[in-house]
Amino acid sequence: LIDIDVVPNPNKGNFILSTTEGIISALELYDISGKLISVTRGISNSISIEGLDSGTYIYRAKIGETLGVGKVMVVE
Repeated sequence: LIDIDVVPNPNKGNFILSTTEGIISALELYDISGKLISVTRGISNSISIEGLDSGTYIYRAKIGETLGVGKVMVVE
């Protein structure tokens, strides 16, 4: 398991993933039905949530050869 924190509690702009496990090399955001919403390739630990509807989203973060998965709730 990878310990990933989401900061700050997202409601607009970007949300940032924080981990001490290594460098995030890919970051994906899905809606609750599994539809891919956003992909960030390269070294990045943030995803824009501007324009997203309120709801629960799932992120996948690749750190080395390991995937970290978690949920984030967007509230307008």
